Amino acid sequence: MRLFRLIGVFLICSMALSVPRQAQGALVEDAECFFEVPEGIIAECGYLRVPERRDGRSNATLRLYFARLHSTSADPSPYPILYLSGGPGGNGVEYPDWADSLLAYSDLILLDQRGTGFSEPSLNCIELERSDKDELAATQACRDRLAGQGIDLSAYNTTESAADLDDLRVALGIEQWTLYGISYGTRLALEALRQKPETLRSAILDAVYPPNVLAYEVQGPNTVKQFKALFNACAEDFACRRAFPDLESAFYALIAALDAEPAEYTARDPETGEAIQNTLGGAELVDMLFQAMYDAERIPSLPKAIWLAVQGAYAESIALMTGDEDAANGYTRRRADDDEDLSDSEGMFLSVECAEEGAFTDMARVDARLRDAPEAIADKLRSDVERALAQCRIWAVQAASAAFKTPVRASVPVLILNGAFDPITPPAFGDLAAATLSNSHNLTFRGVGHGAIATSACADGIIIAFLDDPDSAPDDACLADLDVRFVTE
Repeated sequence: MRLFRLIGVFLICSMALSVPRQAQGALVEDAECFFEVPEGIIAECGYLRVPERRDGRSNATLRLYFARLHSTSADPSPYPILYLSGGPGGNGVEYPDWADSLLAYSDLILLDQRGTGFSEPSLNCIELERSDKDELAATQACRDRLAGQGIDLSAYNTTESAADLDDLRVALGIEQWTLYGISYGTRLALEALRQKPETLRSAILDAVYPPNVLAYEVQGPNTVKQFKALFNACAEDFACRRAFPDLESAFYALIAALDAEPAEYTARDPETGEAIQNTLGGAELVDMLFQAMYDAERIPSLPKAIWLAVQGAYAESIALMTGDEDAANGYTRRRADDDEDLSDSEGMFLSVECAEEGAFTDMARVDARLRDAPEAIADKLRSDVERALAQCRIWAVQAASAAFKTPVRASVPVLILNGAFDPITPPAFGDLAAATLSNSHNLTFRGVGHGAIATSACADGIIIAFLDDPDSAPDDACLADLDVRFVTE
């Protein structure tokens, strides 16, 4: 999920052009800043040249695009913050809508990880962005194109990316910094903790994705568990329970009915106002609810959205679940000379996930974990994994090492933030990571989905307090005051 969007009046800044700099084997080139930042913020941008592989099997190099946003504080912390975006494959060099609070503390460094955004080469798969293409055929076409360009798809993984981070730190002359990772960015931060703990003052893991989970195997049961968390929260709220009685049973009955016979409904084209005839199946509604639970702003309306669907008001239900498309999907960044969406690199996603999850997935264990899933969605949850593994067979990258899938052990101060309704990286993942991080603080935020930053003054205050004094447990008393207020009218 994209957790940032463009805001404010902008000023495009760039570093003064100069001769590229050498820093312990990492070549740095000054570059124009291709993104928009609010007026008054100073941004410096560049490319970092790194090896494609560090095992001697390739002489190729990559160019990683990065930006440094200077702190607005008159007395900033000497420890910059490196933001690590999610995905895997999400672009990182954009002005986050939560940046102001962190810039009041220190410099903020943004990075398009290898294969993503404006880094070169890009593993963006325009073939998969075209909805008229068969997914597996498009995957094959993208793989053939990238491999034909001489790109080693097995070199695009978390281990190499973590080494890239340290090259960037050295190139910028930083002794220690703090890593702020969200979603997949937390897995990258954890690998950096494993590789170079002495270079980190602290780390913040927001919606944590530990390497020692078997994500494809637990995705189905986690989906059911997080849906149940939403249904239970409504049942425990008097107004929600009265407005939407027995919501869980009604939802699964609807899913079964829609799978047996998809519903036809009328929607309106948002630009022309013309009527559009659409069809809704049960699997589509499950996916919509799953995606909606990422966003804390949409969670209060979800019981009502489900109830509207139960009543047959499908267009109104979908409008509540999807929300505003620009806000939900984030800013879609495009190059001036083509129509590629560079906000999400599908090829990088496949290289990472197929090596680190697909290679370790056992369908027998998937089936075993789905035995207790509601019958209405068990087949859908299983087919999601089968589809992912089919793509991985096409992508054909080298599996991660067994050592990569072991827990990360470190004594660096770490703040772990979980959303109680997070459907993809649930609080159980935070517990798993915290078990081997001896100096960690593991907090769960009620009413929050995927990513806690900027969801409340409580979350932001805890983050800043931790940054200021990572060796002390942050005051989390405000967590008791957080709750979700469901919309019932």
